[in-house]
Amino acid sequence: SHHFQSRREREVLNTITELHLSGSKGEVDGGKAYEGIQMSDLCEIMVTHAHYMKMMVCACFKSYEEQQKRMDAYTPASTPERRRQVLDLLSTAADSLPEFAGHQISIASLQELDNKVMGFHEHFFRGLRKNRNILTSFCAFVIWIAVGTIWSATANKTDFITSLYFSIATLSTAGMVATSQGNNDGGMMFVALFALTGIPVYCTFLGHMANYLVDMWTAQQMKDKMEQRFEASEVAYLQHLADHEKPTVNFAQFAEMQLLRMGCVDRDTIRALRKQFAKLDTDHNGEVPLSRFIVLPEGHPASNNPNFPGSPAGSPGAASAASS
Repeated sequence: SHHFQSRREREVLNTITELHLSGSKGEVDGGKAYEGIQMSDLCEIMVTHAHYMKMMVCACFKSYEEQQKRMDAYTPASTPERRRQVLDLLSTAADSLPEFAGHQISIASLQELDNKVMGFHEHFFRGLRKNRNILTSFCAFVIWIAVGTIWSATANKTDFITSLYFSIATLSTAGMVATSQGNNDGGMMFVALFALTGIPVYCTFLGHMANYLVDMWTAQQMKDKMEQRFEASEVAYLQHLADHEKPTVNFAQFAEMQLLRMGCVDRDTIRALRKQFAKLDTDHNGEVPLSRFIVLPEGHPASNNPNFPGSPAGSPGAASAASS
């Protein structure tokens, strides 16, 4: 299933959070990265993740020779030397790139910069990763069709069209309409094994294709439903969600209503989420500290520091509340 955050987005935020947990800062402010990543945090990200160093080099220097020279110096360098190179590059970036207004860059701007400097082959392989399930099943299906076609053409001396029909008919009808079983026991054994192993491949491919088409249809249906005017009954339910003394609704109430209308959740799920929130809201004030959602692994350097959210010393009972 697709995560609502991209892989690079999670990588940046997880790195920033880990830097703040293991460093000298007393707060976890990864969420602020959506407004702007500080230069100090971006520096550490680029030191530990070569992808971001390469991205920034490509953004600052258009010459391939200069890009290669910078990366050749960065790759074998020690951590202190990498940090020096990164700081030098960030100084250039802050002066030349509009994304670094205010000497910081937001997550969205970082992703846009990544897409801008990404080469064709990187876009291509990113597309492959995004659709790897359907591509894998398609390749397996084509290979299995080719195996059956080659066998039929070789064993039965049939032409290409007849051999291709044998492969497709055998898989699509579970072997009931196989045009040939060979002239001996070996041929019959091959057809049996071909159908036994090929039918799951065929069904998997059809399933992924069906999911792809259904997802496209569902996305359009959700878009149409989201833009559709509220019915009187839906307005009544929205009034039920809102404060009856106020003629307005807030974003949380509006989002809940739209998710229900689009069929993304049902009311049982909403009730289950309210119960989960109530367990986390031990103070019964309608708010939950962010520290309740952070559970440090056992033995983490910050686990005994009361200044760090998520540590047993800093937020008693947080781990048990989050896990429940």
